[in-house]
Amino acid sequence: MGDGISIAVIGGGIGGLTAALCLHKSGFDVHVYEQTRALREVGAGINITPNATRVIASLGLDGELAKLGVMPLAVHQRRWDDGKRHDAELGEFAVEPQAGDDASGIRRNVDAGAYFA
Repeated sequence: MGDGISIAVIGGGIGGLTAALCLHKSGFDVHVYEQTRALREVGAGINITPNATRVIASLGLDGELAKLGVMPLAVHQRRWDDGKRHDAELGEFAVEPQAGDDASGIRRNVDAGAYFA
């Protein structure tokens, strides 16, 4: 399907690597370019929503997500206009992450280092 087309993906974050993997599995010659020399802990996480977990499962990475992901127990949001914070415990609505169905979260430095290896 790729017909010898070479594609450059700029950025080795979860979006860039997912796009590169999808393109590669479709037969394209893909090259990923990332400015960071090494992946390090940055104190932030990535929330992976149900739509994203379905893509991850279609790429055969749902097992890795199950190993690396964590179950969200609460939601903390801050309003853009006034900074007011809204907190909600998920309680009985918290469920074990299952690829394709639920949200999950991983540390940001995990996305490329172990997840897509």
